Amino acid sequence: NFDPVLREKIRKDNGLDEDTIVFVYTGRLSKQKNINELISVFSKYVAFEKRKPLLYLAGPFDNIGTPFLGYISKERYEESCQRLITSLQDSPITKDKVIYLGNLGSDKLKQIYNAADVFVSMSVHNDEDFGMSPAEAICTGLPAILSDWAGYASFKNAHSDNACTLIEVEIAEGSVEFNKTELIHTLLEMSDSLEEKRENRKKLAQLNQSNFSIESTKNKILAI
Repeated sequence: NFDPVLREKIRKDNGLDEDTIVFVYTGRLSKQKNINELISVFSKYVAFEKRKPLLYLAGPFDNIGTPFLGYISKERYEESCQRLITSLQDSPITKDKVIYLGNLGSDKLKQIYNAADVFVSMSVHNDEDFGMSPAEAICTGLPAILSDWAGYASFKNAHSDNACTLIEVEIAEGSVEFNKTELIHTLLEMSDSLEEKRENRKKLAQLNQSNFSIESTKNKILAI
C-alpha cells in the first residue's frame, strides 16, 4: 500500500527533498537482471537530469551469469557491480548517485518503495515469467520502467493507465540487450511528469492492487 506519512518520514530521514527523484530496483543483483548495464545507463542519464536523481539497489547478489546464452561469470558479480558503483565516485556528476542498500527485509522494502518515485528493472532473465518485485512496487503506486521481456509485458497490458513503460529488447545471436537510448529518454520523461505521478500515486496503487495483489489474485482464481 501507499503510505504518504511513511513516505514523508523516510524521505526526511534520508535527506531527500522534493527535487530529488528516486529510482529503485529490488530483486536479485545478477547478470541476468542487467544491473551493471542499468548502472551504466543511469550514470549517463544523470548528466542530462535537472533534478537530483538517485538510484537505489536492493537485493542479494548471485553469480549465475546467463548460461542460456552461454555466458558463465568469471568473477563474483558483486565485485564487478561494486567496482562500477565505486568508479562513479570519481566524477562530481555521478558521485553518490547509485546506492546499494543491501538485501532488505519486507519492512525495509515497504519503506523504500514508499520513499521512491519510480521502479526500474531491465531484466532479461530467461525464466522471467512474472516478476514479484515489480508487482510489489507498483502496488505501492510506483510507476514502472520495465524491459519488454517475457512476463514483464503483462504489467503494461493489464491496464492502459497503470503508468508502466516497456523498453524495447533486441535479440541477437549470443545476446539479449535492452535499448539503452530509449531507457535514457524514458528516465527523462518520467522526471518531466514527476509531479503528476506523485499526485496520482494513491489512485495508481489502488488500480494496481486490483490487478496484482495477492488478495485480488486469490479472488480471481476462486471466481474461475
